[in-house]
Amino acid sequence: MNAVANAPVATPADLTKMNATQLRDLLNDLRNAELDLDDKELTANQKQQAAVIKQIRDLKATRTTELTKIAAAIKAQGFGIKELFADAPFAEFTNEELMDEVKARGLTTGKAAKAASGEAKPKQEKVARVFESDKNPIFIDIPRAADDHQRVTDVVIHQGRTNEFYQGKQIFASIGKPAQRLKGKDVAETEKNLTKFIVKEAEAYAKTEAGKAELKKIAEFVFNYVDPKAK
Repeated sequence: MNAVANAPVATPADLTKMNATQLRDLLNDLRNAELDLDDKELTANQKQQAAVIKQIRDLKATRTTELTKIAAAIKAQGFGIKELFADAPFAEFTNEELMDEVKARGLTTGKAAKAASGEAKPKQEKVARVFESDKNPIFIDIPRAADDHQRVTDVVIHQGRTNEFYQGKQIFASIGKPAQRLKGKDVAETEKNLTKFIVKEAEAYAKTEAGKAELKKIAEFVFNYVDPKAK
């Protein structure tokens, strides 16, 4: 590289020979030199900065691609860490000794340690909650917000749901965030908020005594519900 008016200069060929650390150092040098340059030199300097930034991004993208390929190959072949680093000092230790050291350094959770040692219990499959009311028409449908986490789902309540129990709890074992957001200052306001999400097909049902009673029960539940994760 040459120095022109205190600004480091590198050709495109120079940039391809540099590693990420060298490129970042060069970028810092270019930025530090800006105050000493005239307009023409500043324009050239900023062009150089753009080229360096592009090269850093290209290196990062290439590294990510290569790591993905390597990880896939290691997984496909079933290589263990001691096989990959046979010449490393830790290779002489047993898996149990290595895991003890990892736990002593606080580098893994107890759950991860058990999984690594084969002590972890097999994960049980979740059993879907099925209610008789699931066969009934939908009463209330509260959609998730656009910025909700992907695990957050729409809250759909079928007619007759308030007459059922789950694990000894009336109505629901829990209720999703879309419904929790409808909690008002009291039960009446919560009920008013819920009314906005009664589906068109259930409007007639909502006007019946059974529908009104069910809506009130749902409002009471939403108003009094405390998310255990929020405690």
